[in-house]
Amino acid sequence: MANLQSEVTVEVACTKKKLFDILESSGFFFKERLHITDYYFTHFNLAKVSVEFKELISNSMLIRNVVLERKYFSPEGITTLIYKKKDVDECDRCQNEQKIECTIDSVVKARRIFTSMGLKNWITKRITAYVYKRNEVELFIQEVEGIGLFIELEKYKVTKGGEDETKAKKKMLSELVKFIDSLKVPIKPDYHVNIAHRMYMQPTQNAAPTKKPAVKKVAK
Repeated sequence: MANLQSEVTVEVACTKKKLFDILESSGFFFKERLHITDYYFTHFNLAKVSVEFKELISNSMLIRNVVLERKYFSPEGITTLIYKKKDVDECDRCQNEQKIECTIDSVVKARRIFTSMGLKNWITKRITAYVYKRNEVELFIQEVEGIGLFIELEKYKVTKGGEDETKAKKKMLSELVKFIDSLKVPIKPDYHVNIAHRMYMQPTQNAAPTKKPAVKKVAK
């Protein structure tokens, strides 16, 4: 048996208000709002060396701070340390990912430790997230500062013995795409938007150039 996870992330091509109206008319209800800050760290010095995104993301860890708008919830939020193993295609789009995470007690101390180790904070992603639910389905609406509005939908499955994992993943992905299409939300034609890659390619977000020179070999 194996635990499989698949997801789609699409960019919304309408206003936030129109998106919410479409979801609510389709039977979804607003569940909660969250404020998320992701600090991506790597050992690469992007001011001095160019690195392909696939290599960069596989050599990165992130510190995530989540603040929920709930009564009695700590204003400091919950902080986790995360490593994501992503299956990235030739266009730098994430097809699948495996995630390892653990809770830590201080985002400030974690950032200080990483910086003291010589790690570089190559992007900081700030998100206001809206969770909409219908039956067992939860849509994660991400309003990413300086980038845009996105819908993320995930699906999990435990495979049976002897089941073909590749076929199972493809079936999961196909079902997710069909569900997104069924919402009739105006979206851009890409079901695998990689927001971190989008930020990496913006010169105002990080030290990397938008047009990268030939990749140099860097000792790890």
